Amino acid sequence: MSTTCHLTAPLLITFELLEVDDTPKPLFNLERVQYTLPAPLVALVVSSNTLVMGLSDNRLVMLELTREQYLSILQIPRKPNEMTIYKMFFDPSGRHLLVTSIQGETWYIYIPSKKPKQLKSWKMMIESVAWNRSALLASSQGTSTSSREILIGARSGTIYEALLDGAEDLFKSTDRYLQPLFSMPEKQPITGLRFDMFPPLDPKKALVVATIPTRIYQFVGAPERKGDEGKVFTSLFASYRDATPSMLSQIPRCVMVHADSYQRFLSFPGRSKTQSSTSLPIMLTRLTLFRDSLHG
Repeated sequence: MSTTCHLTAPLLITFELLEVDDTPKPLFNLERVQYTLPAPLVALVVSSNTLVMGLSDNRLVMLELTREQYLSILQIPRKPNEMTIYKMFFDPSGRHLLVTSIQGETWYIYIPSKKPKQLKSWKMMIESVAWNRSALLASSQGTSTSSREILIGARSGTIYEALLDGAEDLFKSTDRYLQPLFSMPEKQPITGLRFDMFPPLDPKKALVVATIPTRIYQFVGAPERKGDEGKVFTSLFASYRDATPSMLSQIPRCVMVHADSYQRFLSFPGRSKTQSSTSLPIMLTRLTLFRDSLHG
């Protein structure tokens, strides 16, 4: 179920990036707004000029930032005592949204259709998601409804590969496949995931970086591709079944108690379109930041 509302005031606190000149100015402009959410806010994501807020009553408030007077409200068909939103994940193109719950349910929304669909085979708490950023942004102006390959990091310590498609097809399910690839020996939550292909235009190598609350790991190998929507990471992770992945960092014991760590990356473009970028894995905890260099 979806409803549409038109507002006469800004919706949220806004952060405005200001130009730097000789006069000292604040980097961000923080403003209070005249809008009250109908229920407590439990999760928030933004991508490609679209803001999505998950509420405690399992409603999703979606705001198009380029159209500030317009918002949509979607209802996930679950009562608050049946499902509690845990996290949301939004792809770089702003078309694919994943909602995971404390109870282990996962819901998918293809943003153009605005129809929540339960992924019944996804019985897990999702902690992190890695999207194929370059492929999704390249296809954002076309008619593709595919999420391309996704890496899923579960609370159980398992990394999965998946592919979703938002097209309405009576003969195919929305979740094209979900395949477990690797389980961390520590069995700790996969708090962060990122992958890159090298070189971008004709990938010969794939790099995956994963974090758990105590370590940062990297996986390197050749990607496999059978068409635009084939499984990509099976052979890469298979090579680590009898070998330990490279550990980039060991998190100090004093920080390990803060298990809600998550991962962010700073990427610096190469000198040409055919060069791969150099990514620095950044792990943020409650106490500090950790930075490391990639091997290989």
